[in-house]
Amino acid sequence: MRILLVDDHALFRRGLRMMLAELMPEAQLHEVESCEALPQLNGVPFDMVLLDLNMPGAGGCKRWS
Repeated sequence: MRILLVDDHALFRRGLRMMLAELMPEAQLHEVESCEALPQLNGVPFDMVLLDLNMPGAGGCKRWS
């Protein structure tokens, strides 16, 4: 399973990553700090995206969904 974390708070991403890695050791975890960073993933498909809807610029994530 491929999981993408999108959040502007590094500490939150790190904690969530650690928790998910413990619960789902087989998962491939990826993270970005903003919606503007999504193009660097080059259209890689994900099974699950955990997105902070309240971060600045989150409205721009809609074009990548």
